[in-house]
Amino acid sequence: MTEACVPGMAISCGTGGSKLAVVVVMVAIERFFPGLLQHRTIRLPTDSLDSLLGNGSNDPGRHEARDATAGRNTMPTARPPDLAVVVTTKNNMRTIGQALQSVRTIAARIVVVDSGSTDGTIELCRSMGAEILYREWDNFARQKQFALDCARHHRWVLLLDSDESLEPDLKEAIQRVVLEDDPRYQGWMIRRKVWFLGAWLHHTFQPEWRLRLVRGGSGRIVGVDDPQLSYPHNVHEQLRVPGRIGRLRGICRHDAWADLGDLFARQIRYAQLAADSATRGGSPINVLFNPPAAMLKQLVLKRGFLDGTRGLIIAVAAFNFTALKHTFIAARRLARTG
Repeated sequence: MTEACVPGMAISCGTGGSKLAVVVVMVAIERFFPGLLQHRTIRLPTDSLDSLLGNGSNDPGRHEARDATAGRNTMPTARPPDLAVVVTTKNNMRTIGQALQSVRTIAARIVVVDSGSTDGTIELCRSMGAEILYREWDNFARQKQFALDCARHHRWVLLLDSDESLEPDLKEAIQRVVLEDDPRYQGWMIRRKVWFLGAWLHHTFQPEWRLRLVRGGSGRIVGVDDPQLSYPHNVHEQLRVPGRIGRLRGICRHDAWADLGDLFARQIRYAQLAADSATRGGSPINVLFNPPAAMLKQLVLKRGFLDGTRGLIIAVAAFNFTALKHTFIAARRLARTG
């Protein structure tokens, strides 16, 4: 029995014609003696009310409505993101753990392409669930192209360096666009910001947009198949895709240097590599004027002075790198020509 709050007294009704008779009597009493049965309750079976109101439980339309309502109120199950993250590395225990940790919750697969680490990098990556692939290093472009190709069957591929990690807002933005899978976009750029000596460089090198999230199988490193463009030691390789590219909100943390010693040691190495691939530069004018121009660009045009002492250090480092590069180019030219 189910309580139905209608004017009437507490009466247990049976089924069949008696149900209709009781209701007719109650309505008649209320019609001629208003208020007599006020605040009384008639106890009717649920199926009695259904049949009287034309909403019988055997009505298929009613069940369809309930099912539709239930479907609307049920939270959809989120499909796993078809995102592969690929990272190239060698001996980078300092930062690769943070890089992998920042993508573990959004990546369906993490692939680390290693070129011979001996400092524990491989063991750390494996312990964090990453697949480890070995490829002997020949140049930056081909190493990264190999990493992209390893994940070409995934819908989306995120290419990271081992000293890059995603801040929470960027991670959320990547997860959103991967799940939405907007067919209008073939790739997404992320904004990279340097973390240096314990703080952000908010102005130096900014804005630095890099294409890093691309559809699987579509990304190509510029010049990877062209000997005239893919120099053996090109340190400024670029990723490209055919089609529309968007920009994601959020920050990619670039933890490039452990300290000043690390910064200047890398500058010497990269200046030598850049000189190997250079087709111009190294003139007396380049050696004299390009370094101060590089320093002023970061310090004044990029407003690096607002980054305080850190900004000043990076501006001086830009001077140093540019001077080293053009000096190495000049020395190589002398070696060739005598």
